[in-house]
Amino acid sequence: MFVAVGTIIIDDIVTGDGRALPGILGGAATHAAAGMRVWTKDVGLIGSIGDNFPNELWTALQQMGFDLRSVRRFPHMTPRAWQIYDAREHRTEIFQSPRSEFPTFGPTPDQVTAYPDAQGFHLMTAELETVGGLCQAMRSVPGALILWEPAPWHLVTEQRTRVLDLIGSVDLVSPNAEECTAMLGPQPPDRWIATFLDAGATLVSIRMGREGSLVRSREDPAPRHVAAISLGPPADVTGAGNAYCGGLLIGYHRTHSSVAAGVHGAISAAITLQHLGVPTISGRIEAEARRLLESYRP
Repeated sequence: MFVAVGTIIIDDIVTGDGRALPGILGGAATHAAAGMRVWTKDVGLIGSIGDNFPNELWTALQQMGFDLRSVRRFPHMTPRAWQIYDAREHRTEIFQSPRSEFPTFGPTPDQVTAYPDAQGFHLMTAELETVGGLCQAMRSVPGALILWEPAPWHLVTEQRTRVLDLIGSVDLVSPNAEECTAMLGPQPPDRWIATFLDAGATLVSIRMGREGSLVRSREDPAPRHVAAISLGPPADVTGAGNAYCGGLLIGYHRTHSSVAAGVHGAISAAITLQHLGVPTISGRIEAEARRLLESYRP
């Protein structure tokens, strides 16, 4: 069992070509879980929803095959956000939900300990203050790997010390290049990677969108580039980074190779890009993922 821990939200998407796509199932945890589901049927989802969560979206989560034992329901409005893209696919995220309600929907350690046999956790949560406690709960699960995908508002100059202190609590970390620039300044990506490794990470992956990713583990002499994989024009770019992280976690757990982990992530992202919202992973998609993995050449 691999478990995605974080947010389940409803997205109202405005694409780079001006299309408006309201009411789409989203959230970092949901997309990460789909990225995991590409590689295994045993995927858990930890998050919270409001009483107004549409029945059809709950049915969709069930049809995706996720274990939903730790999804809570609150008497509030489900978190909702605009995802607005420009022509270069740069995203502006505008939350429609009251900021005061974010902590209510955040994951808690008791939700994590409902998975005592998990082999790995993906974590992305809004509140930086809760990361340490969640990681402590994950560390109580013997042998489980922890991947932290910091939120963009964590990776800023004023949070640098706190973020780097938390890196020692996780195994894998995967920010994107724009976020690294915001927190660590403009410098060669290998310097960013070295900073995260020095802080205690076992594997670092810097996501660079269409340019792929740079990966390095403690055993690697230098970063390695993993090319992005394209399966055609994207239907929706929302959640591709989260899906990448879900695939990265499973790939590293299975292979202990940074490059192989990055390839798993790239394939999960490529599959997500072909679907509007969170994809339901079919046998055909699983077979396509295996074919891509077998044919991939760095």
